[in-house]
Amino acid sequence: MTPPARRDDLVEILHGVAVADPYRWLEDATSEETKAWVADNNRITREALDARPDRVRWHERLVALTRLRVVGGAAVRGERLFAWEREPGGQQMGVSLRSALDPAAPARMLLDPGEWSEDATTAIDWFVPSRDGRLLAYGVSDGGTERSVLRVLDVETRTHLVDEIPDTRACSLSWLPDGEGFAYTRFAPNDEYGRRIYLHHLGDDWAADELVWGEDVEPEVWADVSLSPDGRWLLVHAMHGWGRIDVTLLDRRSGTWADVIVGVDATNGFEVDGDRLVGLTTLDAPRGRIVTAPLASPGEWTTLVPETESVRGGFEIVGDEVLSVASRHAVDRLERHRLADGEFIGTVDG
Repeated sequence: MTPPARRDDLVEILHGVAVADPYRWLEDATSEETKAWVADNNRITREALDARPDRVRWHERLVALTRLRVVGGAAVRGERLFAWEREPGGQQMGVSLRSALDPAAPARMLLDPGEWSEDATTAIDWFVPSRDGRLLAYGVSDGGTERSVLRVLDVETRTHLVDEIPDTRACSLSWLPDGEGFAYTRFAPNDEYGRRIYLHHLGDDWAADELVWGEDVEPEVWADVSLSPDGRWLLVHAMHGWGRIDVTLLDRRSGTWADVIVGVDATNGFEVDGDRLVGLTTLDAPRGRIVTAPLASPGEWTTLVPETESVRGGFEIVGDEVLSVASRHAVDRLERHRLADGEFIGTVDG
């Protein structure tokens, strides 16, 4: 039984609405009253768990499972396959490298944060390989802060380049086609807001990087960036809350911006495919539809795959097909459609 907690009569008026907050006193983790309440909860929980005769067996099984090797988040670049990987018994996820052509070839650890600190508090937060797999950009932080410092690794020699960029928490990064730089997101120093997009060329001073997007944008907006395979087109996805994602397109050759969709309550995700955009949107389709638009006029959409009874949750262009996840009654399936005209081909088994 949970120990009783004192209820206060605290009520605040927020935007004209009365909001009761009777347990705010528990937010003060340093008060003796809060410490005593937490201690009572821990004691009751401990007594309930220790009273179960099967707890030791389940605990041992869970510990054994958490110590297994974990692999995920794969990315194929050229003949190389990069993945998140944690060694058996490891405390942090590292980045491993495998052959994308030979599944039987052994993996090697490129980056193992377990070697970087005695208390295992150094972590790799994210990683993005270059298009040819020659370089690897990644973020590293200490003590669970996730305030990443961006570093760049030469994959073949396992040596680091001179580039180190701070304030790259949860970085969105897209490499230029020649691998000599990238577009990326960075925050102002010691700030949790104001995510902006910059362009960095390897070897340059990051403090002089070109600001591409975000100068006059509300600080709460969360932006991601991607570059087309030829590097000409730069896409910005700007999330305003949970129900609206604006998309804008920069022609880096002419320096002109164009709106794909801005100021509309809809979630959207686009990528460049040749001379057009392909995207998934909830505009006029709450369950999602896949659309296309010419790069010359990105606001003029044509439906490629219409909305169905399934909820469409993502897409990927693979050759001359577009694959998308369609969910119905909480069951996902991977659908195949022809990229040319959206015709349904079938599903991916397994």
